[in-house]
Amino acid sequence: YLDFVGKLFSLPVEVRKPRLAALLRAVDLLGASGQKIKSLSTGMTTRLGIAASLMNDPDMLIWDEPTAGLDPEGRKYTIQLLKELGLQKTILVSSHDLADLEKVCDHIGILSDGKLIFNGTIDEMRQLRRTNTIELELEGDLEGLCKKLSGDDVVWERNLNTLRLHFPDTDRNLTQKLMLILRDIEQFEISLIGFRTLKDDMVDAFIRLLEEERSHGFSRIIQLGAVSGAISDGFGESGTVMG
Repeated sequence: YLDFVGKLFSLPVEVRKPRLAALLRAVDLLGASGQKIKSLSTGMTTRLGIAASLMNDPDMLIWDEPTAGLDPEGRKYTIQLLKELGLQKTILVSSHDLADLEKVCDHIGILSDGKLIFNGTIDEMRQLRRTNTIELELEGDLEGLCKKLSGDDVVWERNLNTLRLHFPDTDRNLTQKLMLILRDIEQFEISLIGFRTLKDDMVDAFIRLLEEERSHGFSRIIQLGAVSGAISDGFGESGTVMG
């Protein structure tokens, strides 16, 4: 197959043969070179696709889900390969695995329903992640504590016995607020098992962007409904607005 791809690019045999051998070795498929493609695993097929895309040594690569179906070792290898190739080539990667993208990309664009809702550097994307986030691992009845926190206007998330508290980056009274929350934990006779600070990962920032975009869309629907109501009032009867 790789020899066929090389022929499509009119590579002479003296270039084609050494290159495909080197690529098979690079993607760890040399031992499988005698197998039919249909007998390869998903991860092996992905690695074969990577080798095929490199047969003509292009200046630009477009890869779709390059780590899909790979085992941990194959994923690690592919990420490292992306880093190395990125020093010499322009690479456009489409992927749902934001953790992998964060490791290799210097620029990122996010699409939602065909609309570009974010376009910027990876550092700009990282700035969307919340800081001043504290995670508490608790043991006990958290219902009363959560009701108390809601009344105190504390931004929190609960996952079973784990509680995440989010504070604004500009909050200068973080220590004082934490002390009050710890007193509440003691008051409700809840045991504090673990305590750590963290930043939201790229997935959280991505979901927050989607939620903002969808809320804007919902607002537009509400505004359209208000316009529709005004039109209906003008005609003295209800109607249907289509768009």
